[in-house]
Amino acid sequence: MRKDDRVRLQHMLDAADKALTFIQGRIRADLDNDRMLVLSLVRELEIIGEAASKVSADTRSPFSKHLDSVARYYRHAQSIDSRLL
Repeated sequence: MRKDDRVRLQHMLDAADKALTFIQGRIRADLDNDRMLVLSLVRELEIIGEAASKVSADTRSPFSKHLDSVARYYRHAQSIDSRLL
């Protein structure tokens, strides 16, 4: 695996960990009432999606279905409805 792919995968894991930390102890209604929470989650999803979109084809192949889904989500992140989070 290429070094830059390892870095990107680590960025994805770090962003996912942060997102999980943000939602710990929260309920669904918090997304409707806490704009900062929504923006924080969207930002972490953007980081994950951007990193996923730049992973090389060699590294991507065993995970292509999942990385493609994440990358596609990233491209549409600007129009996220908080009900989908």
